[in-house]
Amino acid sequence: MALPKEPRQKMINIMYLVLTAILALNVSAEVIEAFKTVDMSLQGSTNNITAANATIYQSLADKLADEKTREKASIWAPNADKAKKYSTEVIDYIEGLKAELKKAAGLTMKEKDGKMVEDFKEDNLDASTRLFETNKKGEELKNKLEQFKKNMLDIDVDIRKKFEKTFPVSTEAVEGKEGKKDFTTGYFHMTPTVAALTMLSKFQNNVKNAENQIATFCHEQIGAVKIQFNAFKPIVTASASYLMPNDELIIQAGVGAFNTTASPKVYFNGNAATMDENGVGTYKNKVSSSGSVTVVVEYTKPDGTIAKTDPVPVKYTVGQASSATVSLDKMDVFYVGLDNPITISSPTGMDRTSVVGTGCTIKGSGPSRTVS
Repeated sequence: MALPKEPRQKMINIMYLVLTAILALNVSAEVIEAFKTVDMSLQGSTNNITAANATIYQSLADKLADEKTREKASIWAPNADKAKKYSTEVIDYIEGLKAELKKAAGLTMKEKDGKMVEDFKEDNLDASTRLFETNKKGEELKNKLEQFKKNMLDIDVDIRKKFEKTFPVSTEAVEGKEGKKDFTTGYFHMTPTVAALTMLSKFQNNVKNAENQIATFCHEQIGAVKIQFNAFKPIVTASASYLMPNDELIIQAGVGAFNTTASPKVYFNGNAATMDENGVGTYKNKVSSSGSVTVVVEYTKPDGTIAKTDPVPVKYTVGQASSATVSLDKMDVFYVGLDNPITISSPTGMDRTSVVGTGCTIKGSGPSRTVS
């Protein structure tokens, strides 16, 4: 920045730069990682609420199509749609603020693990101050949130009665050591970029939570949410993939059904699997010795919370190859012009064993072959 000619003001500006540098040094890597962890948690929670909302909106659509509930649904489904519209507008606006903040903090793209990822100064203390105080985005955000609250409560008089005192979005002044601070100063003055982004995620989560509460209230005026399965997958399991003679083969089959909003995730030995369109994860590994694979399935419940199954161990045994056996069926000496059968058996199964002979015939099936 350009320094003024007046010595006193020049000194003040220099001291400000030095102070900013000192404060930046105090934003440790541990603090940055802590904010990033909280931010990821907030974004995950917001996604879960969005999935829960999708179930509610689908149920409202079904009730509009049902003659028994159409009359009430025609009143409350549009109210829920308004809540969704107002919520989407504010969340998109805040997402734009995030992009501006990252840009102000020197946003660039860099390659990491073969992918292009965002890179910016997460500990920058000036970007949020300039954006939200100097450029007045803090006051603009406050007005947006307050207007959002008014719009939501104005949807219906019963909604106002229900949520006016408990609405989850607030722009009240922040309580600090020196008393209450206004909205912009309390949340964004000299705040590290990563902390400001976390705060914006917090507002997005609050907005999505408000949408969920009002959409749920609208639905309750009609009836309970009906969970519908919209994805199906045949489930077939075998007791073994390789058997020896007289071993019992057990195959179990059925159909698995779930709602795609459950967003299932499968973990094999703690590692997330790539999921297909049917919500199925596959484990592949070339084995050399016996062992087990621990399987855990994670999914989103209708209320938006995350649930996990108990770990299920899938044990397997890898057989060790041993020598094949060769037996002479009739005599220990070969005679010209007579059949001289030889039986060959393999412990790994003849389907995995090759038999080659010169001037002879190989026949048979199952666990053994006869050479004559």
